[in-house]
Amino acid sequence: MFPVDSLFPRPIYRVSQLLAEVHTALSAGWRRVAVAGQACEVRPQRSGHVYFSLKDETGKLSAVMWRSDAIRVPFRLEEGMEVVATGTLGIYPARGQFQMQVAGLQPIGVGAMQLAFEQTRRRLEAEGLFDPARKKPMPSLPKRIGIVTSPDGAAIRDILSVLRRRHPNLCITIFPARVQGEGAAGELAEGIRVLNRMARFDVLIVTRGGGSAEDLAPFNDEGLVRALAASAIPTISAVGHETDRTLCDDIADLRAPTPSAAAELVIGVQEEISRRLGQARRSLFQTARRRTSELRARVSQARRAEVLVRFPYVLMRRRDRVESAAERLEERIGGRLERSRARLSNAADRMGALDPMAVLRRGYAVVYLENRPDSPLRSARALAPGMPIRVLLAEGSFSASVTRTGEGEKS
Repeated sequence: MFPVDSLFPRPIYRVSQLLAEVHTALSAGWRRVAVAGQACEVRPQRSGHVYFSLKDETGKLSAVMWRSDAIRVPFRLEEGMEVVATGTLGIYPARGQFQMQVAGLQPIGVGAMQLAFEQTRRRLEAEGLFDPARKKPMPSLPKRIGIVTSPDGAAIRDILSVLRRRHPNLCITIFPARVQGEGAAGELAEGIRVLNRMARFDVLIVTRGGGSAEDLAPFNDEGLVRALAASAIPTISAVGHETDRTLCDDIADLRAPTPSAAAELVIGVQEEISRRLGQARRSLFQTARRRTSELRARVSQARRAEVLVRFPYVLMRRRDRVESAAERLEERIGGRLERSRARLSNAADRMGALDPMAVLRRGYAVVYLENRPDSPLRSARALAPGMPIRVLLAEGSFSASVTRTGEGEKS
């Protein structure tokens, strides 16, 4: 402050001092205030901060929301949106401007999650990401299946139960990710990207069990939905129960009402092909029998024909040729079927030998650094005491911490 003399009996403030004191007084007296109004002059910044104003019929209030608060708002603030802002009143010193520092926003008339859902859907729809023409067909005979989900949830247990019971030779890879709460959407999206980079899967399933709208919120996250849309692998979304509906369900190539139904969809095509092969085999045998019966009937009729009675030798030769042809036809059909069975059996044996789960069921385990399931550990040299690891068994997995290493030790 300037010195006080007789002409100025009160203290004289510098501008910045006065603004600072007013700001302090406002902040202390109006620390938690809620203001309802219509958003206008909305200016999102590249830094993540959002500048805007709130107005009603006769007044307007400048406001700012810093990035640390803005990232917690699930919806995008848009022009004309009616909201309730909560925060602190103060002064912006550079311009001496009265403003509100907003810590939270709630839309008026609709929930924040529902508004975020509708905004995201509109943006994706405008880009054509829900166009049915973008859907990729499911493969007819999938052998390698990638699953992004929680390794401890009921969803993965239901899927594995169906697949192992009906098609135990399938190769299944699980990318562990949280399926609810903060950070879940990012982990799920990363799982989709990792499995795509591995480029050895026929089908990719994103799944979790049922839950509340808040529990399922990650599956409406724009980042996760875009990762699913960008997948080169055909995708199945199986989120919640049949009545639940998320943006992942709409963007995936196929939607399953439950996790178990997702497993049924994966193997349904394969079982349909097996059924059709069985029908074709039965039809082939029936055709062969009918043709053989017809030939024998013609031979029998010819034997009774008066004109052939005079030529018993010719009749006998024709009958022998017909019977020989029928026998060769039956042998050829039987040979083809036997070779087909052998090829299928060999293929099934090879697939079973390559199944990593078969190795795990013999008592082995897969060890990898926590959050690095795509890089199994092959040497103790990659470890150090205190490092977190994840151990995958034939049934489930658990986390552990390295206490010591023995690079040269042999069991």
